[in-house]
Amino acid sequence: MATVEVVDGGRFLTGVAVPFDEPALVNDRTLGVVHEVFDEQSVPISRRPRGVPLLISHDQTRPPVGRVDASEIVVGRGLTFTAELVGTEEETEGWRRRWAAGLMFAISIGFHPSPRDDEHYRPERDGLPPVVVRRNVRIAELSIVLHPAFRSARIDRVADRRPTPKLDGVLADIAANG
Repeated sequence: MATVEVVDGGRFLTGVAVPFDEPALVNDRTLGVVHEVFDEQSVPISRRPRGVPLLISHDQTRPPVGRVDASEIVVGRGLTFTAELVGTEEETEGWRRRWAAGLMFAISIGFHPSPRDDEHYRPERDGLPPVVVRRNVRIAELSIVLHPAFRSARIDRVADRRPTPKLDGVLADIAANG
């Protein structure tokens, strides 16, 4: 069972919104069943999620549980994100308990594709779905889901302070190396 590192009182989530080079079998509205792939060129800087809602299961009829503050391309890993939970202390504590128990920690992106820009590849063998490498997509929202399209899309950590990725990496190096 995957776990999420949860700090008491934490409101700031970090994780992977969409992993790179990990194919997911999806049913595209126009193409049908395809293997969908994202990579470092899939989401331009101007279209990365910032200020977009954090939803539950892509349900736009319910209030968001948070807001995505920032995102970053991490080569070899994926599009990472930072989000802040909003709501009462009881609501956010309920989410922290779920994540600490290993429940509902997966992430799914809601996005607008650019079909003209996507790259299409035939399958390596007959009978397999084609491959679509997404290009120039705009992320509209992130959702907490039970079953993600991409296995590696998930919340990694819930912290009590807004992460500062570069500083956190420096501090981790200092702690590890003295």
